[in-house]
Amino acid sequence: MDIVQNVKLAIENWSRSEMQDEWYFTSFREGLINNMDEQEAYVGIDEIIPLLLDVKNDYVFSEVIEIMMELVRKSNTTEIPPRLRSNWRLISNTAKTHGGYAVSRFDELEQFYRI
Repeated sequence: MDIVQNVKLAIENWSRSEMQDEWYFTSFREGLINNMDEQEAYVGIDEIIPLLLDVKNDYVFSEVIEIMMELVRKSNTTEIPPRLRSNWRLISNTAKTHGGYAVSRFDELEQFYRI
């Protein structure tokens, strides 16, 4: 199963839960990303972008951007993946529609890539 399908499944499982556990996505991220190598994480950044842009729920958006941030860290490079570069402004504008936390995480991404 690829990263996008894993993330979609995690979102579905979290959404269906009667008690939406605040640690659910933290555990999910650790399990998903700890098993990746740097190249897989780098590729995963671009793969997750369409999902990030499609999310409507503010909390879920913040969790998907957290997943992307973990992939960025795991990739261990400041080279911006192509899809991320080409969608930078769109992602920035989308983050602004999801509130302050999403904006602050995107700001962190800008700092990481020195943009």
